[in-house]
This record gives sequence, structure tokens and C-alpha cells, in this order.
Amino acid sequence: MKRLHYALATAILLAACSTNHTARYALSFNVQSPADQQALTQMSMRVIERRVEHLGDKVLDKSVETKGSGTVLTVTLEQGKVINDLTKELTRPFDLQIMAQTASGETADITIEGRGSFKKAGITQADLVWVDARKDPTNGKGEVRLDFTPAGKTKMSALFKQSIGHDIGLFVHGRLISQLHVKTDSLPDNLIIRDVPTAELAQVFAEDMDVGLHVIFTPLH
Repeated sequence: MKRLHYALATAILLAACSTNHTARYALSFNVQSPADQQALTQMSMRVIERRVEHLGDKVLDKSVETKGSGTVLTVTLEQGKVINDLTKELTRPFDLQIMAQTASGETADITIEGRGSFKKAGITQADLVWVDARKDPTNGKGEVRLDFTPAGKTKMSALFKQSIGHDIGLFVHGRLISQLHVKTDSLPDNLIIRDVPTAELAQVFAEDMDVGLHVIFTPLH
């Protein structure tokens, strides 16, 4: 009988540890294509794994469950102490701003030491459709391509015309990600961030952007 009680207590303890170490998230998408949703689901899992590692833990097990009602990602962590921080990161509203460098006398919305001051240009995540990454065949470095909505392209075209000889900055959650010097008022079909140190880093950035643009995480208890 004592052995039975011990075994039962051990099973309960293990179950409790497993529960405390497991996080589940329902995904919702703002794109309708099943192929895009499937790609975003895979990206979301990779984003979770990278953020867990950055927070100092490790994903031991993971699963994707897709039903008619939606998609659920489940991850079991080695320690589980970072689940609250992970959830805060995943559920934080995505904030992207493309800003113009301020001229003398203009009020800046943000100033980056060594990089200059910038003001909002009214171009946000709502003006982007998708972000792609690839390896530049000429130098082996990474490239990131930003694909804008028609309205976004109109805004970007106006920004280029206003910014010749000056910089524009891409900010995510208030952090300067990329800075581009505008040499022409002619906007290319897609804005390309070049010379990313590696193609792998460019891919990570593109996935983080696409998940931020198109996926909402809802924690499940």
C-alpha cells in the first residue's frame, strides 16, 4: 500500500511539473491563404524556440494541433520559469514604424545616439504585406525584402521624395533595426535591406517580422 501511495504521489508530482513547464497558444491569422497560415504556423514555432532560448530556457517538446476551430501550439520547457516572460513577448502588440530623419528645427519622436533623430512618417505595420529573406549571390550576405501594400507604396514614394540626401529608419518596438540613405526619389518595387551579416540572420529577421505582422497569440490555460 505504501508503494502504491508513493507511486501515486510521484505521478501527481510529475504531472504538476509537466503542467508548470508547458505553455499552449492559440494562433489566429490576418491572412486567409491556407498555405500562408501553414507557413506562419511553422515560423511561429521557430520564433517561440528562439525566444525561449534567448530567455535562458530550452524547448524539450513541441506540437502543433490544427482543427476546424483553429491552430494550437504546445511547448514543454526544460525549466518553465520563463513562460510568463515568453507569453508577454508573444502577446505584445507588434509595433513597426518607418521614420524620416529630422531636419534642423524639427521635433523628433526618437533620437538614437550616433544615428540621429527621427520623426514618424505615418508608415506602420499596416502598410506591409510580407517580408522575405534570401542570400545575396554576389557576396553571400543576407538580404531582406519588404513588400508594401498599394497604400504603403504611395506613402513610401512620398517619403523618398521628401528624404533625398537624408536617412530613413526602420524601427520595431522603438528599436532602430535598419537605416537607409535615400539617394533617389524613385521608390523600388520592394524596399531591400542589404548586407545583413548572414543569410540565416536575414531569415530570422524576416520570420520575426512576418509573425509579428500576421499572427496573434492567445495563451490557453
